[in-house]
Amino acid sequence: MAVDRRPIDQMVLDVGSDAFQRLARLFEEETRGAVVALRSLLGTEDWRELGRQAHSLKHATSSFGLIDLAAVAALIEKAADARKGAEAEVQLAALEADVDDDLAELDRVLKTLGG
Repeated sequence: MAVDRRPIDQMVLDVGSDAFQRLARLFEEETRGAVVALRSLLGTEDWRELGRQAHSLKHATSSFGLIDLAAVAALIEKAADARKGAEAEVQLAALEADVDDDLAELDRVLKTLGG
């Protein structure tokens, strides 16, 4: 798991530490919900929506510096676009296994920001 501080530092400069902290908390909540939604979409084989949601998660996680989660979301998007359910399952399982640890790492970064 890795957090790229560059997008975080830029967002803090853009919106301020307090606003960034609020955005980050909302992001964490929405990310957990997105992972649950991806699981449901895979279960119903809604490839188009699975790909769309994975694409959105890829950009959101990348915006908060969670490069590993963004990479896995990109693989889910690619699998969904190709309608490769087994590959999407493997990647989604990896995402589910890593999301809590990666969000905890983001929390550790947030604590260094103050605010």
